[in-house]
Amino acid sequence: MTTKKPIKIGLLAGFIASLCCLGPLILIVLGIGGVSTALAIGQKSPYFLALGILILGGGLGFYYWRQHQEACQKCEVVRFNWQKMLALIILACAIFFIVYYLLLYVVVPWLAPLVYKNFYSY
Repeated sequence: MTTKKPIKIGLLAGFIASLCCLGPLILIVLGIGGVSTALAIGQKSPYFLALGILILGGGLGFYYWRQHQEACQKCEVVRFNWQKMLALIILACAIFFIVYYLLLYVVVPWLAPLVYKNFYSY
């Protein structure tokens, strides 16, 4: 039985890490913020990246700790597959970095001129 929980954790962490640059665009589209808000949030990008990595590590650690506990508490001996766990951790980390860099360096540069042109036309 395969689970997609590590993949979802990687996607969530990558999205949260890229909120430093994607967040201001979302706020401008919603009409909540302006350029000063975008600049203030953009300066905090190391904190967003650290938060994304923390969520990735904490989420995967908690998930696999629970999986290991469930495997140890069963009546029959169940061998916890460490190789599968390591492969899924590497996959989740790869997804994290792909989502982070894709949103930060592809989506935001493509979307920013559209948002600023439509909302700040003089």
